[in-house]
Amino acid sequence: MNILALNTAFTDLGICLVKNDELVANYYSICKKRSEQLIFKVLDDLLTNAKMHLSELDFYVVVKGPGSYTGLRIGMGVAKTFAQIYQKPVIGATSLELLASMGKPTEQPFYAILNCTRTEIFHAQFQFQEYELKQLTEIHLTTLETFLERLENHPVILKRTVNLPNPSSNSLFEQLRRMPLQYPVADAYPLLQAGKKIYRQCNGNFSIVNPIYIKKEV
Repeated sequence: MNILALNTAFTDLGICLVKNDELVANYYSICKKRSEQLIFKVLDDLLTNAKMHLSELDFYVVVKGPGSYTGLRIGMGVAKTFAQIYQKPVIGATSLELLASMGKPTEQPFYAILNCTRTEIFHAQFQFQEYELKQLTEIHLTTLETFLERLENHPVILKRTVNLPNPSSNSLFEQLRRMPLQYPVADAYPLLQAGKKIYRQCNGNFSIVNPIYIKKEV
């Protein structure tokens, strides 16, 4: 199986390349929203070094949201364009599925959290059931204060994409109990793991992948 995973949902660029079921490239750059300037050059270098061509890929994995509005369009636009040219499927995983895939397997339910503004977060609950990651709730958008009131001491995996200059806001994040991670960076590797699971579940029935924009003004 040959797979390409692209993560441009945050402020960074992550690309994973799998050849014959083996990971042959894992690129990660803190590019501060410059993914569109780097992605084609990096992708070309990775494919060249792996002695692969885009036509050899079996499917693409991309983050479908929530996340950076521009970042989502870049990653999804690249993946869907290549997939259309070479008639290959695109698998869309949410950014919270990506974050949850970083966790160390445990029986206790936990939350994956992505802060999108200084006061709001996206969150969903997950659980490892016999080492298989299951999503227990839909993705919700709420304030951090409201979320803390309902948390009930569950551990969390947190990705912060917005700086909070207000010390009181930062202290709220410090109240969260962090979950142990088996993979420490929100690059394209946990996205790859989430995408492979979704691919197996599709059984050849692939739906159209569209961005998830939960905030009403978007």
